[in-house]
Amino acid sequence: MRIAIYARVSTEDKGQDPENQLRDLRGWCANCGHELVGEYVDRVSGRKGMAVRKQFAALFEDASKRRFDCVLFWALDRFSREGMVPTIQHLERLNSYGVTFHSYTEPHLCSDNEMVRGILLAMLATMAKQEAKRLSERVRAASSGPARKASASAGRRATARRSPRSTTRSWPPCRPQAAPRACA
Repeated sequence: MRIAIYARVSTEDKGQDPENQLRDLRGWCANCGHELVGEYVDRVSGRKGMAVRKQFAALFEDASKRRFDCVLFWALDRFSREGMVPTIQHLERLNSYGVTFHSYTEPHLCSDNEMVRGILLAMLATMAKQEAKRLSERVRAASSGPARKASASAGRRATARRSPRSTTRSWPPCRPQAAPRACA
């Protein structure tokens, strides 16, 4: 099988060295008898997109040309930290090119087997759909919830209670609380 390795470190100034990943990934290829056809190494945050991660973009360009059969990476967070939906889209894009993926430290994230690949991508796509739905619900709740309405009117209420001559705020009177009930 023709293998392309993708390695990534976020920074170089904190002692991170992609060679730490590459050494084990190359060894895995050799031990399994696979042909290593390319190495793609980025030294940038995994949260950045393809515009910034030049080697990541090159990996997909070569995948579209079927220059390799499988992408091998150290762990999914080394492949991408863009979030669940974009990461799954990247994996599905590889799949659409007929390229599999293999996570060295997470053997359950391996699409070498066609049946496992189908199940894994379906499960990941479902999770991405649920995450998109949750995000949409959070946005709707934030834009129409009582907190937004309360914050919009809070300034008007606070200034309405002040007398023109006083700088102290007038608060509504406190109501005595009922005595706590005994437990049965």
